[in-house]
Amino acid sequence: TANRPAAFQGHSGTILLGPGSGNGFLIQTPDITIDTFEITNFSIGVRSYGGPSVYTYLRLYNNNIHHNLSVGIQLVYDTFYSVDIANCQINNTTAGSGISIANNTAIRYLTLNNSTISGNRDHGIYINNGTTAIAAPNTTLLAPRRALAKKASDSVLAPSCQTNGG
Repeated sequence: TANRPAAFQGHSGTILLGPGSGNGFLIQTPDITIDTFEITNFSIGVRSYGGPSVYTYLRLYNNNIHHNLSVGIQLVYDTFYSVDIANCQINNTTAGSGISIANNTAIRYLTLNNSTISGNRDHGIYINNGTTAIAAPNTTLLAPRRALAKKASDSVLAPSCQTNGG
């Protein structure tokens, strides 16, 4: 659990192997960087606390978030200025989406760069509500249902992202 600004730096081969439940990282603070981890076998790989709270930045770099049971990344009830995801693989959740943004979460800027979100049971990115502007250069979203499922009319996906629909 991160409850004050911090940078978590793994190394090639650093694995957070969960017990099949819980959270790999639980975010409870305004400024977090998670870099170079393999996060697997949790219910949720990376989750914001759901306070509701106002956070500044969440940065996920060079992570392999895979085979988590519910969601790869879940952001709920919070406000972020910026969520940056770069050089990440978010794959193979067994019961949900790669990224889920729901329950009044507002993100000013969601940036995905050089990342792949694929093989998740539902959606690549699921946005239930809130305000989110998405830029996704050199990112691939592949999903059996929809690459991007959005119920929020003010969410925008930049055209530089390759998807299989949605």
